[in-house]
Amino acid sequence: MIEDSEISNFVIAPSNIYLSTLLSDKYDLCAQNAHYLDFGAFTGEVSFKQLKSMGIKYALIGHSERRAMFNETDESVNKKLHKCNQFLQFCLFIIIIFINLALIIFL
Repeated sequence: MIEDSEISNFVIAPSNIYLSTLLSDKYDLCAQNAHYLDFGAFTGEVSFKQLKSMGIKYALIGHSERRAMFNETDESVNKKLHKCNQFLQFCLFIIIIFINLALIIFL
């Protein structure tokens, strides 16, 4: 069980609907996605500001699935990075295709 683990600096990235249920002082939570605007007509989206207000400390940015399935571009990832940096720490995914390696950078 995670609660009983002796591992420190543990981060979990569940679906957004489970974030509030999984809040704990034993580990940190990471959102899988967020929108770069704080408010507006973006049905189903959550902002970095909202995540921070919930106690979330991290967010995933630039994941290849978001790029492939939701057509996220370098421009939209850049907007997310700048907005996320105001509220949370981000985990940036950098895909290097020619050697098929995914780097995850915690900043």
